[in-house]
Amino acid sequence: MEERRRKRENEEKQGNDTLFGGNPNPPETEESTFKFPIHDRGEYMDEKIKMKNILPSLLPNFYGMASEDPNSLLFKFGIVCRTYGYTDDAHRLQLFPATLKATTLRWFMGLGEHSVTDWDDMRKIFLKTYQPYC
Repeated sequence: MEERRRKRENEEKQGNDTLFGGNPNPPETEESTFKFPIHDRGEYMDEKIKMKNILPSLLPNFYGMASEDPNSLLFKFGIVCRTYGYTDDAHRLQLFPATLKATTLRWFMGLGEHSVTDWDDMRKIFLKTYQPYC
């Protein structure tokens, strides 16, 4: 029992991609090139979104480990967004990927090009994927 616990803790520390069925070493091919999932409406409407710089250390991080709560990440992320005046979808969508680490970032980049169109989509997709596991 103790050995199993230590093995799991070690996997979590290493950000082991097998926690959610991912391949830790996916084959690198031309087809495995990721396309950015967020459809940036501002970019297509010739609008520039001005954002304040936020130190990466101020952002909450999510690795997708069983000990993490995706609702807690969204709550903390919301606080940071409000603190820095990121109140619209475009701001939140641009900033959110910076909170994802290891397996969760790989999951996000695998969603498919322009598969996320607004913040509500992103929140729902994220919770649907990670709430059952954490």
